[in-house]
Amino acid sequence: MKRLLPLIFVLLGTCLSPVCGQVSTLPSSVEDPTQPVTITVNIADMDGSIDHVAALQAAVASGEDLYVWTWKPAEHPDGHPNVNGLGAQPWKDSNPNLIMTNNFDGTFSWTIVPTDFYEVSASDVFNEDIHFLVKPRDGGGYGDPDIKSEDLLVPVDPPTLPVTKVRSFPSIATGDSLVRIGSDDVFTLIYDNNYEEKPSMQGVNDLCVYVVATWTDYLGTQNTTEYAPITQVGSQSELAMRDIGQGLFQFSFWPTRFFNLPEESVVRQLEFRVLRQNVINSDDVSDGTFIYRFSCF
Repeated sequence: MKRLLPLIFVLLGTCLSPVCGQVSTLPSSVEDPTQPVTITVNIADMDGSIDHVAALQAAVASGEDLYVWTWKPAEHPDGHPNVNGLGAQPWKDSNPNLIMTNNFDGTFSWTIVPTDFYEVSASDVFNEDIHFLVKPRDGGGYGDPDIKSEDLLVPVDPPTLPVTKVRSFPSIATGDSLVRIGSDDVFTLIYDNNYEEKPSMQGVNDLCVYVVATWTDYLGTQNTTEYAPITQVGSQSELAMRDIGQGLFQFSFWPTRFFNLPEESVVRQLEFRVLRQNVINSDDVSDGTFIYRFSCF
């Protein structure tokens, strides 16, 4: 599978493509290939010292239309409505369906839904990106000089998830209708010390959790229960986090059983703090509170 761009490159807007500046998209980052994307090519920004590019720029200056010629994530075969070219010499006869919109400012645009146009899955687009070039209807060739751009690329990557020092399993997005977890199911809190920003908490391994449950009884009355005061959690062995290596720690439990709640009670929310077992002051507590709201049955 194609490697995802490192998050820092996304944040800084760093261009990794050799044709950066020649191609732009709307939206600016293509993360959902099932939605429309407009690809715009700036002909003036191309390297006119290359013969076939200079010929392309001259064709544009004379008023010729431009067409897309594309081969990844898929290339349509002869007879398909969106095949690149027509007839016995397709390079000399681009498909009218692939004509680009002239923006009359030196740029040309093409709007597609990638999965629909290429007739592939979203994962295929993520794996292959969009590869294409642009040319006039008659691109030369067959003994004539080529008239075309260099090969162009639109990277397509799924959204990059933020890195956090605390996460849970399962992790459910708000409103997720595909997965449900109840408070009788196993819940796991995962803490990654590699992303700990507080110096006094970096590199430690004697960790435990402070946990508070918000729950409702069989009448629907809401209650809040602290398993143990924050100054006493270190003496409760059942609150210790397990070191699973490489700076990762986890704490797993059945919420309803763990808090020994009355029958028919339902845990609605869990609130966690990660701290050292021999907590003395705030230096021994990781900053921030992790709150998990259950999507119950």
